Amino acid sequence: MELSNAAVVAMVFTAFSIGIAKSGLPGLVTVITPFVAMTMPSRIATGIMLPLLIVADIVSVIYWRRKALWKYLSWLIPGAVVGLALGFLLLKAIDDATFTPIMGALIIASAF
Repeated sequence: MELSNAAVVAMVFTAFSIGIAKSGLPGLVTVITPFVAMTMPSRIATGIMLPLLIVADIVSVIYWRRKALWKYLSWLIPGAVVGLALGFLLLKAIDDATFTPIMGALIIASAF
């Protein structure tokens, strides 16, 4: 699949926004996600954004390793891995037309 110019601009802006969000504005990614989903199919947008978010989390933990509460991180990691596996299975099992409303509902639910 070839990305349109709008998709490339959206992804550059998204990568920049994820960096800003990880440095202190956590709700920013929730606002950016629908714009990425409007420029490309939502399953592909999710597949592109998730690695960006994971790398940003890893970089944040490495940067703040001295202040990280490792007890809490070690408690969260198993749930995150299970969530990633379930999300992967869900994306593999459904098509984009079914996933788009699910993603929209999750975005709206996370906004509250």
